[in-house]
Amino acid sequence: MSGFAHLTGQPDGPPTLPPFMLADGVAALAATYAVMMALYHRDVHGGGGQLVDVNLIEPLARLIESATLAYDQLGTVAGRVGNRFDASAPRNAYRTADDRWLAISSASPNIVARVYRAIGRPDLADDPSYVDPVHRRQRAAEVDQLVADWVRPRTLAEAMAAFEQASVAAAPVYDAEQLLADEHLRARAPSCWSTTPTSAP
Repeated sequence: MSGFAHLTGQPDGPPTLPPFMLADGVAALAATYAVMMALYHRDVHGGGGQLVDVNLIEPLARLIESATLAYDQLGTVAGRVGNRFDASAPRNAYRTADDRWLAISSASPNIVARVYRAIGRPDLADDPSYVDPVHRRQRAAEVDQLVADWVRPRTLAEAMAAFEQASVAAAPVYDAEQLLADEHLRARAPSCWSTTPTSAP
């Protein structure tokens, strides 16, 4: 009902539900912020008690504000676009030669110029029709294909090394095992992360 599922999935596919409790988690965060502000009102300003009213729909609907704004201001109803986003190109998940995936999101002209240089197309980094956000949006499918063609013959490690060297906003797409094995996450919270799966009771 929030509109999230309507926007999620491939253009020719059905609405897609997340395989986890997204609405519950987002509502819990919203409730946490509301309680913190109520406590601030009480403890800092000497205010009285407040009613915190949170449901599952409104916090999640807040996350899809671009779709609701487009309808409110332009009368257009956004549809499913897969991994793409109107304000960003390239933005997708790209398959590597070793059958892994990496994700890229390049909204700003500066970041997309880094992508072009990383994939061996420095000529596009100075071309307004490929860098300017409005023109790039019109070429989104072409830009996406350029990146996909460059990523495809490379392993995840090779592609990520090139993108990291160029300061591109890219990351590997992790499954649960890879997430828990990530060295940076383990360094941040070593007691919480383990690569040894627990057996079911």
